Amino acid sequence: MDFAPEDTDSALAAAGVQRVRVSGHKHEVLCVCSGAQQPHQPYAQILSGSADGTVRVWDLGRDDVKRARASRCLLVPEKCAVQAVAVSPTGRPHEVFAAAGTMLYSFDLRADGVLLREPFWSRGVPGTTSNNVLSALAKETDAHVNEINSIDVSVNGQHAAVCDDAGNVRIVDLDDSRRAFRVMPRLHQNIATSVAFRPHEPWQLISAGLDAYAALWDFRRARVLHTWNLNVLGGTDDGSSEPNAQMVNPPWVHSVAESPSGCVLAFGTQPGRIFIQDVPPRGPTSLPSGSKGKKQDHAELKPSCAGESSVVGTWLSGPHSGPVAALAFWDDTLLVSGSAGRDKCFALWRVRPAMREAPPIAVVKNHAKINALCVVDDTQGTAPLICVADQTPELSLYRFLL
Repeated sequence: MDFAPEDTDSALAAAGVQRVRVSGHKHEVLCVCSGAQQPHQPYAQILSGSADGTVRVWDLGRDDVKRARASRCLLVPEKCAVQAVAVSPTGRPHEVFAAAGTMLYSFDLRADGVLLREPFWSRGVPGTTSNNVLSALAKETDAHVNEINSIDVSVNGQHAAVCDDAGNVRIVDLDDSRRAFRVMPRLHQNIATSVAFRPHEPWQLISAGLDAYAALWDFRRARVLHTWNLNVLGGTDDGSSEPNAQMVNPPWVHSVAESPSGCVLAFGTQPGRIFIQDVPPRGPTSLPSGSKGKKQDHAELKPSCAGESSVVGTWLSGPHSGPVAALAFWDDTLLVSGSAGRDKCFALWRVRPAMREAPPIAVVKNHAKINALCVVDDTQGTAPLICVADQTPELSLYRFLL
């Protein structure tokens, strides 16, 4: 299933794909996530953050995504661009977390009103510039500030994690009234782009960055359990694994996703390739140069999938010509990837443990470069519903019948 750039909504519908565009934001949509189902609400929600300084809550129609509408608007102070948004579907279904500049905000959806002007609470990343000073710096100088790039909330809703431009990974205990940041030991030597809790490992976290490294953390002990060096794993644009080879397009990691059962990890990289890893490897590994420089004996990790003990890594490539900015799993076998490159497409992949390289099962050309995407659990539940955020103020909803 491969759609050309000129495909119209009617052409997509003829191929079994429904596309709906919804409007509400005034500027580019930078992030999106699937929301939690609220009490007395039988339909799913989507949360989106924009350069217009708002987070919007979208209610999907009970039977038809064409009925999707924005039901709430959350205003970020000083109208700073919202770079990331997250929610814990089971732990804190009423609470929405948004990152804007160097600040982390929380909004309580139980509050009255369609327009929420004040966050429930907010915290600034320690040692950085506040958002109002940040705005002035952006206008007057080229000073670098450590903005938050990604947020995730643990399944149980007890912790939030953020990562920033300095490569720091920080944890917030949401049950602590102080909600103070706890920084992990410095590992990433460049911008940290993505952070994600593991759904079935309550004390484990994955981070990735533009140093071409991804890391598995035990954040309770502030300890690195394993690192992936995508340079060594053959992540260059020519597939080279030579550590001293000159790289025209290095495998900087832009996105991370884990399958619902925890059997498969996926890393989206700069050259438009995706690295698929079965279960975390066992044994020692090296930290990147510039950290402590010594090999550490990391704790032995048990495979998340019963009966699967082999560890296999596979590269997927083909449709993307630029950074894989977004990854999301529909289930344990279906992965969705979105490109921020000139191809402007997203792709669907069949993945499985110990798989070999295979082409995508579907490629769809979006109308603009993709910033983020998510897979939505809706009431129909029989086909993937994919929400795409791109360099326009609109969201695009795609439903597939596979």
